[in-house]
Amino acid sequence: MDEYHKFSDQYLERLVDKFEALQEQKDDIDCEYSAGILTLETPNGKYIINKQPPNKQIWLSAPESGPKRYDFVIESEGQDAKEGTGSGKWIYLRDGSNLSDLLQTEIGVDMSDM
Repeated sequence: MDEYHKFSDQYLERLVDKFEALQEQKDDIDCEYSAGILTLETPNGKYIINKQPPNKQIWLSAPESGPKRYDFVIESEGQDAKEGTGSGKWIYLRDGSNLSDLLQTEIGVDMSDM
């Protein structure tokens, strides 16, 4: 469970930074982060992103793509990789889509540095 909190908190904190930067650039964007719930108001509608610790997921409600539940999936470099050197992504297991890719497509927020 500790890894879940570490990865989800890092991701949400970075996302808050990105959304706040976007908010400073555009008048029609409003970002709020409170009690573990990240809300982003855009001209296309409201995005809500929050942690779901019992499921070890990040949940998204988006006006374009709808609700999705993302699991943290660790990708390794291969069998010869050292333990703990793999990277991870928040993936919607039903279709294999990536939360960062969705945010890039729908909002224009680049999370590739995560």
